[in-house]
Amino acid sequence: MSKFTIKIIIFTIMAIFVSGSFFIIPAKAQAAPQTLESYLEYFYNRYAKHLDEHGLIFKAPGYGVDDFIAADTARGILSLAAYYKYRALNGEDAARVKIKEAILAANNEMNSRNYNTQSFSDAWAQMAMVSLLDQVPFLLSADEQHQIYSQILDRMEAGIIAPDTSNRAALSAVYWQHTLNMLYHKNLVSHERKFELDKLIYKKIKTVLDKDVDQSGWYKEGTPMRFNPHYHLITAFAFLSYGEITGDVEFYMTAKKMTQNLRAITFDNGMIEARIDARPVGLGARSACRAGSPVLSWRSPFEQEVWF
Repeated sequence: MSKFTIKIIIFTIMAIFVSGSFFIIPAKAQAAPQTLESYLEYFYNRYAKHLDEHGLIFKAPGYGVDDFIAADTARGILSLAAYYKYRALNGEDAARVKIKEAILAANNEMNSRNYNTQSFSDAWAQMAMVSLLDQVPFLLSADEQHQIYSQILDRMEAGIIAPDTSNRAALSAVYWQHTLNMLYHKNLVSHERKFELDKLIYKKIKTVLDKDVDQSGWYKEGTPMRFNPHYHLITAFAFLSYGEITGDVEFYMTAKKMTQNLRAITFDNGMIEARIDARPVGLGARSACRAGSPVLSWRSPFEQEVWF
């Protein structure tokens, strides 16, 4: 698996973390060494089995969804159906149907709203739609697929300039850059149009860099501005991904500095002193996994051993 593919997979994990999902590896799953792909496949299939038994429903008490409900947003619809990806890749017709129906439903949900209602969640959803159509071939007819690509392009500029909070703006910029690049390589975007959209994406993520990351490489938020390790790492990873896919050294090096800063204040077990966090909740294994992900890019065996 290429370095770029690994980055895409890890970034997908980061997107799942942002959405509130949290995975713990059971002892049985740790018995034998796993590739990143097999790790993902295990959990995707485990969650798909749960959805088989209970339907495409979810709850997220921390986000105000206290009881199980069906997803009614593009992001929610695709998040649930995406767990069937590996079963679809293994040729299961029912799994392919679930993903196909989710893509069409998510696209219809976004088409039902004004373009200016988009947020980082819709940016992720549209990146996921293009990615799934690439990864699971022949889900849609050529005409259906082309229509979805065209509608994503119609929504793209409004989605890029849509207001988001700073860390979400960074994620949105990366999601849109991935989506734009994929559609450009399909010859669906002219060079001139891509240049225009690239500039808008750059402006979105550069605003986060200038306003929320200080000269020493610390992400801060709120009034007064305070350090938050969760969003520090989310933003660092967004910068890393953007730097890698665009070749922008400034973002790549800023991500490296931000990662080094967090490692400098982190215990050997990946924990962070709660009192230094503006919002000291949700720390622990999830933070350790997030913090460890960018370490893969700096290729230090010692650091990888500490984090993984």
